[in-house]
Amino acid sequence: MKKIGSGFLAASAQGQFCVADMTVKNTGDQASLLDSSSQYAYIGDKEYTASSEVVMASKEAENFFLEEHQPR
Repeated sequence: MKKIGSGFLAASAQGQFCVADMTVKNTGDQASLLDSSSQYAYIGDKEYTASSEVVMASKEAENFFLEEHQPR
């Protein structure tokens, strides 16, 4: 995918974006926030980080990004 979002929040890839589904579970004892700086993906030994710009442009991310996650 070369572009995510539209208008002011649109983000364009230098190469391509990879969109991944994930499940988040807070196993701690207090509420916490999930942000893009704590998300990583690996292909072999190469680490890829999430882009804050892309997370903000993604319609799907609005359901969890910077939302308080209660412990379970």
